[in-house]
Amino acid sequence: MRVLLGQRSGEGEGGPARAFGSAAEAVAAGRGDTALAVDAATWEEATEAGRTLRAAPHLTRLPLHLLARPPGDEPGATAELFDGIDQPDGERAAQAQRILSEAARFGHRATAPGEALAQYLACRPQSRLRPVRDWQAPGYYRYPVVEALLGASESPYVWLDRWAQRRVLDVDVVVDRLRLCDTCGSAHLSFLDVCPACGSLDIVQTRLLHCFTCSHVGARETFVQQERLRCPKCESVLRHIGVDYDRPIEQQQCRHCKHLFVDADVKSACMACGARSGPEQLPARTVAMYRLGGAGLLLARQGNLSPVLSGLDIVSFVAPALFERLIDWQHALARRYPESYFFSVVGVRVTNLAPLAEALGRSGTAALVDAFAERLRALLRVSDITTRSDDHLWLLAPHTSAQGAQVLMGRVRALTDQTRQGSGLKLELAMAAASIPDDPSLPGEGSQLMGLLASRLE
Repeated sequence: MRVLLGQRSGEGEGGPARAFGSAAEAVAAGRGDTALAVDAATWEEATEAGRTLRAAPHLTRLPLHLLARPPGDEPGATAELFDGIDQPDGERAAQAQRILSEAARFGHRATAPGEALAQYLACRPQSRLRPVRDWQAPGYYRYPVVEALLGASESPYVWLDRWAQRRVLDVDVVVDRLRLCDTCGSAHLSFLDVCPACGSLDIVQTRLLHCFTCSHVGARETFVQQERLRCPKCESVLRHIGVDYDRPIEQQQCRHCKHLFVDADVKSACMACGARSGPEQLPARTVAMYRLGGAGLLLARQGNLSPVLSGLDIVSFVAPALFERLIDWQHALARRYPESYFFSVVGVRVTNLAPLAEALGRSGTAALVDAFAERLRALLRVSDITTRSDDHLWLLAPHTSAQGAQVLMGRVRALTDQTRQGSGLKLELAMAAASIPDDPSLPGEGSQLMGLLASRLE
């Protein structure tokens, strides 16, 4: 196998090319401004080389072509790793030059998966992140470029959902919707008909008869005697349906407990972990095709999403000006109905952003804040409202007393334990609360109240 580093941005088609014996060597030598080409003897070699080259953030955006089509069937995921396979030289060079021209607009190299993916899509304005169907994958679908960038560190679906929420990516087309195991998250499910009484799989279709004379119900074959129907219990001859007998609507029977029923219960059985669940318990996953969003173009150009705490904007978020007006409205309600209405405002500040950014990088810190935001979203009530100003997060909790505000702060602080990294670092929070009308000395305007709490968070 060979990996070629070809023409650089701004050079003609005949630019010098360097050959390497492996993709790893090309990654080490890659300048980030040249076209890449792979010459592989097998599809396995081609796929592995494509993954390795796309996994390097400083090379992800570059044009990558497979020079010749290896023998055998093409794996479904391979085409998504390359910009083209077995193209004529002129067509390949023209396409590479278009991508390199777009790449030349970015003044920095990507250092993190999010930046790399944003630059990859920005260099290919018409491209989409397409899910590839793979029955061997746990989720039935794969995103080859995303998987290459992430490795085994994170689920591609979680990562794509997070970036879609932040408008780095936009959903272009919904391709499929899957049901997942509620225990392990696998999409490999078998749906089984089971007995509604005992849950046994051993159920059979049966033809039943009901004798009107003695009310006996049994299988039709037990009624057949000498080519006529005769009840095995009372020995009445059954001549006319609807007069002497009828057929019950229960036409299924459990061979384990003998229960008769009309419709079986449906249970899912996970082929990965064996867990059984009802269909209503299975979470749904939307599989979509993605395009670059507005925030993604900003990420491709600037290299970060500023500020890092913007991940908190997905938690019941409203604009700061509206948040202040909501505090004023809540305060008016509390003054009008002092015996029945009360609320609390909680201020939160992350106190160790600088050490986290130094240890984890800006993108790593943003991912940590995103994970915290997801847990906070699950903690808050539907009626709770949040906003963010600079490095402060604000929570408005209607019908929450001073005691309730302390409980809320304790629960929010407990969430930070789940952000602890292997190095021991985690999000550290400073928190302060104001409860109305418990403290009559508090200012009545939202902006003043937030200013007072902000001073307590320093």
